[in-house]
Amino acid sequence: MRLSRVDVEGLFNTFDHSIPLDHPDRVTIIYGPNGIGKTTVLRLIESLFSGRFTYLKKVPFDRLTFLFDDDETLVIQQVVEGSVDNEDQKTNRPLPTLHFTLSAQGRVRRRHAMPPISPRDPEYRLAPGLIDRRIDWLERVGSKLWQDQRSGEVLEFEEVLDRYADLVPVEPLSRSLPKWLAELINRVSVLFIQTQRLLALEEEELIRARVRPPRMGPTVVNYSHHVTQEIQKKIAESAAISQQLDRTFPSRLLRPKKGRIPTDASVRQKYREQGERQRRLIDAGLLRAQQDLPPLPTRTLTTQERKILSAYLADVDKKLKVFDDLLPRIELLREILNTSFRHKQVRIDSREGLIVDSGGSEVALIDLSSGEQHELVVTYQLLFRIQPGSLILIDEPEISLHVSWQHKFLEDIRRISDLVDLDFLIATHSPQIIHKRWDLAVSLED
Repeated sequence: MRLSRVDVEGLFNTFDHSIPLDHPDRVTIIYGPNGIGKTTVLRLIESLFSGRFTYLKKVPFDRLTFLFDDDETLVIQQVVEGSVDNEDQKTNRPLPTLHFTLSAQGRVRRRHAMPPISPRDPEYRLAPGLIDRRIDWLERVGSKLWQDQRSGEVLEFEEVLDRYADLVPVEPLSRSLPKWLAELINRVSVLFIQTQRLLALEEEELIRARVRPPRMGPTVVNYSHHVTQEIQKKIAESAAISQQLDRTFPSRLLRPKKGRIPTDASVRQKYREQGERQRRLIDAGLLRAQQDLPPLPTRTLTTQERKILSAYLADVDKKLKVFDDLLPRIELLREILNTSFRHKQVRIDSREGLIVDSGGSEVALIDLSSGEQHELVVTYQLLFRIQPGSLILIDEPEISLHVSWQHKFLEDIRRISDLVDLDFLIATHSPQIIHKRWDLAVSLED
């Protein structure tokens, strides 16, 4: 199921926006003046499909409508009902009840109301103590306010429960979802690439988060570690297949051959293809450099030679097939980065990860310019960290990007979309990002 349109009415009590997402190129760009709600729209979409509903209650709107390609429609409305005993402590605005309505073919199918957390809920009294004890990097600055000591961000009670549900395993009754709504939001995978993308939680620290606060580390370094892990997993998988095939090779070779033995021409063609395949894998960092396959003799191969080579090539194909998914993504990553970076070349090493060379010297990833890091982070994330079929929300991709890079941005993500199967909704201030593709652009008007 794909999202085909998003409508928001009464955003900030002022704006109405309608954003189609059904362009054949699978890219939609929204632009407009500051304060019109570009980033807010992205965050509202991400809040729903991540199952974190606090933002949907905090941002004023009348109606938020999601239309899907299977003719289903989900409408979310904010309603302040009766006496309110909870409010946004930053704005003193009463927190509304969220009303969800699912329709199909013009008929209402399901309804659900999600009131804000109330002081009368038992979890309201229990959770703050758990937050104080379990999340060391949050400091209480109010009765229901915590400040993140790493970033300075101030979070409200529901925001903490949304963001750190694994660390504070409290599920208020008012937040429990009906099965139909949980299934609906789980059917659409969404990733929000925000303007701050050069710092990320180190994954190994997240595992130990219950013991001590996670550190913020450079995303480029984290991604270098990640690609090493991905390659090593594939190498181990290929090695296991190789051991099994090597053990059985003699018995399979001596077994009577069923069917026709390949011709001399077909064996030579397969032999050349395997040689080229191995060179691509070595160049991509998936295999260690080794001597090229020796040339076959110019004379006609005997029947026995063709039989042995055919069995050998079939085994090689099985050993290398495990890299079929990883290889084109690494090749596209290197191609995009190496056409963007000036006087630098990016390569991949199976043990060292991402390596950048400049004039024969290695450049530390954290010493890349902010524009180069942004380009690397976004490209890598789209190619390696995203579930196929996802909707990607990107806020201001032009940050730190040279004008020439902005011009090629849409072409790069189109190639990524073709390879990984993604849809894009992009918010930008830059006409250079849009470049010649104004047919993809939607103006959010005042």
